[in-house]
Amino acid sequence: MPPRSSFAVFPRVARSLAAALVAASGVVGCASSDVTSTGPKTPRPAPEGSITGPFVQAGAVFGARMNGTIDTFFATPGTPFSVTIVNPLYDTSGHIAVPYGAKVYGTVDSSGSEEYPRLGLRISSIETLSGTLPVEAAIRHAQRETWTGPARVIRESSSWNASAYLNPSDLVRGDSPGGWAGATGAPFYGDIVKAPREVRIPDGAMVELVLVRPLVLPGSRILGPIGDSGPHP
Repeated sequence: MPPRSSFAVFPRVARSLAAALVAASGVVGCASSDVTSTGPKTPRPAPEGSITGPFVQAGAVFGARMNGTIDTFFATPGTPFSVTIVNPLYDTSGHIAVPYGAKVYGTVDSSGSEEYPRLGLRISSIETLSGTLPVEAAIRHAQRETWTGPARVIRESSSWNASAYLNPSDLVRGDSPGGWAGATGAPFYGDIVKAPREVRIPDGAMVELVLVRPLVLPGSRILGPIGDSGPHP
């Protein structure tokens, strides 16, 4: 997979090496901005009397485990993912609406930039005892880790002459500064990124979600406004 857009990265060498130390430590749980939901994040409970029949009120918090791994290097917009719920959700009558083991589905909306990698995730649907329904939910927290992406040369217009400072062992695919300059007729300018920082949510990681909008179950009727926008069953 080709790298995301390149940019002037000479100051990144020190930052990249620091990121490598963080990744090597195996620490899980990065800054909160590393993983975020796209779309509304503030719960909007349904006013009393606005829904008749079973529904799960907005603000319900539930945990789930990742099925598979997603990260900022390999995931592209539209990449699907799912999580498996580890605690059931109850409707307003106290009955189970979403059982243990049900799945929540979503897609990767964005992976941030090369300098500031972050996973932007969108939740789209949830399995219930009444079938799979659209849902509006947000990720409050996700276990994640940093890792170092593949080393690569970023060729940029720069005052730093890579021919003078790069070692052959540092280059990608066996390239050499002299060979590249000879083939193009121009001197080689650029940086090498030895340890670009990426963000990963590994398989089995815990994710905490919250319903942003009530989950209205089949057979219920919406009698009044229950939020600004969002899916209806």
